[in-house]
Amino acid sequence: MNLKNIRETLCGRSPGIIEVERASSVLIPLVEKTDGLYMLFEKRANGIRQGGEVCFPGGRIDRGETPAQTALRETEEELGLPQSCIELLGAFDTLHNYTDVTIHTYIGRIEEPALSQLNIQEDEVEQVFLVPVRFFMENPPYVYRFDVVPDIGEDFPYDMVVDAPQKYDWLKGKCNVPIWNYEGFTIWGLTARMIVWFLKVFDG
Repeated sequence: MNLKNIRETLCGRSPGIIEVERASSVLIPLVEKTDGLYMLFEKRANGIRQGGEVCFPGGRIDRGETPAQTALRETEEELGLPQSCIELLGAFDTLHNYTDVTIHTYIGRIEEPALSQLNIQEDEVEQVFLVPVRFFMENPPYVYRFDVVPDIGEDFPYDMVVDAPQKYDWLKGKCNVPIWNYEGFTIWGLTARMIVWFLKVFDG
């Protein structure tokens, strides 16, 4: 290792997130109708992980794939919607959860007539539905908050790191779980957190 190698590596490298080796990417699909802007959601099929939950289209980033490519590919695979029908508006923010889940988010536009081309992959998606963005703006979510507490075992080698280990104050984290109910659908967890942040950025 030397400075020349470091300069060369930095020159051709996009910044990542420390200690994150695998991540996912989702598309936040927006549909503009005559009465306003809508978000498109999936309800996951039963029989798969987190079956029955509501989410945005997306999935794990494959090796050699950019997060944007993943968001578009997964949307096409899950919804059966050609990528040519999706206008990628741009990268949004990245969500990293205490469970080491990292999700890159992108915002895209789907023209309303293109919805007639949807051909959902039924093994993964039970149904697709739209929610007006104004619903989220006018109805704040119920938010459940809990502490994320370090579970430090008695075998931690305090003698190697501090002079007074019995006084060491391990930091606690916090997590918010927003919950919306809309016409029989529950939108909560990571998906709801993305919506909360979306509203903060664009309606804040």
